Formats: sequence, C-alpha cells, structure tokens
Amino acid sequence: MIETKIQIPAIKKDAIIRGRLLEVVRKSLDRRVLAVVAGAGAGKTTLLAQAIARFRLPAVYISLDRS
Repeated sequence: MIETKIQIPAIKKDAIIRGRLLEVVRKSLDRRVLAVVAGAGAGKTTLLAQAIARFRLPAVYISLDRS
C-alpha cells in the first residue's frame, strides 16, 4: 500500500481555518459517522485534518480511489 494513502495529510501553513465548520465537526463528535460532502477542492481533507489536530482526535486515515 502506498504510504500517502494511509497518512493523515499535513496541514499547510496557509490553509484557511474554517472556524464555523470546525465547530460543526466538534458538535458531531458524539455521532458514529460524520459525512463531509463537497466538491473537489472544497477543503474536505483539510477540514478533517484540522479537526483531528485541534481536538486531538484518535483517527485512522485511508484515501480511496478507483484503483
């Protein structure tokens, strides 16, 4: 398996911090599943990486694609 497929992506220094969305994630932490749905390039991965770091969440990351 390619290592980048299982490592939580690093947060870029110039990444936008979406405080409102991070709060939505925080409020959803008691749920079994949280689905983040948006178009390509919308920042889904960045949002989740920021939430994992900010809230010190235990996490497993896997990036899936057609192959």
